[in-house]
Amino acid sequence: MPRLIAWLQSVDAALFRLINQSLSNPFFDWLMPVLSGNKLFVPMVIVAAAALIWKHRVKGVLCVVFILLAVALGDPLIINSIKHAIARPRPFVPMPEAITLVGRTASFSLPSAHAANMAATAMVAFLFFRRSRRFMVPLAAAVAFSRVYNGVHYVSDVLLGATLGAGYAALLVWGLDRSWAWAGQKWFPLWWARVPSVLSEQRPAQNSEFGIRNSDLSTHWLRLGYIVIAILFLARLAYIAGPTIELSEDEAYQWQWSKHPALAYYSKPPGIAVAQWIGTHLWGDTAFGVRFLAPCVTA
Repeated sequence: MPRLIAWLQSVDAALFRLINQSLSNPFFDWLMPVLSGNKLFVPMVIVAAAALIWKHRVKGVLCVVFILLAVALGDPLIINSIKHAIARPRPFVPMPEAITLVGRTASFSLPSAHAANMAATAMVAFLFFRRSRRFMVPLAAAVAFSRVYNGVHYVSDVLLGATLGAGYAALLVWGLDRSWAWAGQKWFPLWWARVPSVLSEQRPAQNSEFGIRNSDLSTHWLRLGYIVIAILFLARLAYIAGPTIELSEDEAYQWQWSKHPALAYYSKPPGIAVAQWIGTHLWGDTAFGVRFLAPCVTA
């Protein structure tokens, strides 16, 4: 096994040198950094999303929403987690001679987030609009290639990233489509009657009975509100559990208050201290424990 791993790494390094150095040319030196990221990327995405929604209405909205979900969930939760677990250095670390065209960052290499995000986008677009593969697949492949050419990823990085991105995007669409097929009939029959599937435009039979007569639009919005609150609550818990933010000065000294119960403190009544006392007794002396009750109260 060690010999196989060493051989695969040598092949990876050889392919990297081939693309990064042997294929180097002035045109690619201009094009590849543009494909990896440029100032017009976000405006172009907004225009493309608006055009898609304007032309295809509900189907366009669903496609854009699923792309946003695939990228927003897959990048930090899957790709970034794997990156930090494997902690593979960028190619220019073991190979200082690598030609780096987009800046040498301190982040890790495997898998490529650019390749994953573009593959996820291409997969969602393909599932909604089959003809999009003619444009999206070559674009995703070009972006993945650019990451190797620019000197910031190995070939295996972009292959794994693209495989993961396409995979979890397909699972996301399929899973939510199946969930909607079940929950939509039960909880949102009026909306389900208009959109029985997130991927299909077929309408259900006119004589279908899924509580449509006994439902009303206000009930649908109320139930959707509960779902949104639950999703935001879980997202906030995930956010405060992550390493994104550290304790502020206020949180730190209010944490000290919670260790010394009193009727009042320097600048606040005892409510904050009580909240932090509950959170830290549930989850221990951690930043998550300090902040735990805030998302609960918000929800």
